[in-house]
Order: sequence, then structure tokens, then C-alpha cells
Amino acid sequence: MSGTWIHRSQLQDDQKFFSLWCMYIPSARECPLYLQLPDGELSKTNAFISPMWGGVVIWNPPGCSVGSKKAHGTRRQMSSQELMETLEIFIGQLRQLFGLKPNYHAQGMDVATKFLVSEKGFAQWELDLLYRHHACSNLLSCVATLESLSSLVQSLPRMIVMDEIGRQVELSLEAASLAQRNATLGIGDSSAVSATRARALAEDAFFHPSIMSISYASVEHYFAIYMPFFAPVCLHVLLAAIKELKRYKVERAKYSAFLLASQSRATTSS
Repeated sequence: MSGTWIHRSQLQDDQKFFSLWCMYIPSARECPLYLQLPDGELSKTNAFISPMWGGVVIWNPPGCSVGSKKAHGTRRQMSSQELMETLEIFIGQLRQLFGLKPNYHAQGMDVATKFLVSEKGFAQWELDLLYRHHACSNLLSCVATLESLSSLVQSLPRMIVMDEIGRQVELSLEAASLAQRNATLGIGDSSAVSATRARALAEDAFFHPSIMSISYASVEHYFAIYMPFFAPVCLHVLLAAIKELKRYKVERAKYSAFLLASQSRATTSS
């Protein structure tokens, strides 16, 4: 099973991640539907988020009420203002999932400083902050993976490291070096891309099928593999050893009888 383990890094360049943003429109029996906060108050946005998944907004059409049949079975389009308000909530949820705050104040300065956020959702300095954070996280993961790979190779002296693994490690180190260089130059987006590639290459090298097959192979595994080859040879060696042992006992008995006969003739002659 370990020999056929094909690992695909979660950070492949061609792999995409998706966040789901849903708007729920209550039925006529549920309308209007509001979310209540733990303190008992109603949610101002009437929405909630799910980490690593996305967000949900509950939209109550104007004029809907419990038992109302006016809007039942009729189609209604959202106005531009209603759509804009919903998108603003989605942008706020996206900022929250990214860990961005609505307000930033500088600390450790003599003069109070406030960093302004963008009216369009994300300021350029916020994107740079996300790029740096993403690059730093991936570089740390890359270093940890390569250190684990080095420890694994040193703990398995019988393992032969394939050229492909060595090449992946070299490319990973080159990508990590490029990410650090771009971060120093202030090119945050390129730094994040290079750091992502460095982590993906490090994980591909660590989870290479040849390494997995050796690291998960026990002594019993090798015994079961090589036993069909050595069993016939061992059987012939064992039979030959038993035959030689029997011959040795016969020859020793003959030699002992010869010694006794010689001693008897010597005694008779005396």
C-alpha cells in the first residue's frame, strides 16, 4: 500500500481554492428570518461566516412577513442598492476570514497614527500584508519539511535518494531564496508565489513514493519479499549440513573403534 501512495501537494501551482458565498432567501413560511446574537440582540448584517468555508447572508425581501401570500409564487429582482449592500457584507466577511481588521492603529509612536482602509474593500498595504504573511508561513513550512526530510534520510542509511528528489530539493531552495529576495525588494506578490512553490516542491520531495515505500517497510516486509529467493538455497544448505553431521558421527565412531582395537593389540602384545 505504501509503495503505491501517490501524494499530491495541496499547494500545487495549478490547484485552486474556493470560498463559497451564499445568499439565503427564506420561504414565505419563514419570512422574515433574522439571526440572533448570543447577547440577545439581532444581527445587523443578518449574516455569518464559517472558517475555511465562506459566508452566508440571509436576505429578506421587502414586504415579506409570516403568513403573507403577496410575494408567494412571484418573482422579484434585487435592486442595485440591495445587491450593493449584500456585496458589502460579503467583502466584510472575506476580510474577516483573511484576518483583516476594520481599523488599524499604530503602536509605539509618539503621535497617534491610524491606517486607512480602502473603500473598495482592500487597500494596497493590506494586500502587501497578506502577501508577506502568506510568504512567511509557506517559507517556515518549507524549512520544516526539508528538515524532516533530512532527518528521515539520515535515519534510513539503506535508502538510496533518487536524483528526482535531489532536484526537487534544489528547486525548493531556489524558490525559497527567490521569495526572500523579492520580499526584501518589496515585491510582495512575487514573494508569495515563490514561497508557495518552495513549499510545494519540498512537500513533493518529502512524500515521494520511493521514500514512502522505504520508510514504511518493516523487517517482516523484507523477510516476506526475500524469503522465496533464499528458502530453496537455505534448504539445500541445511540438508548438506545434516548429511555432513551424520558422516562426521560415522567417521568418529570408526576412529573410536580403531583406537580401541589398537589399544587392545598393544595390551595383548605386552
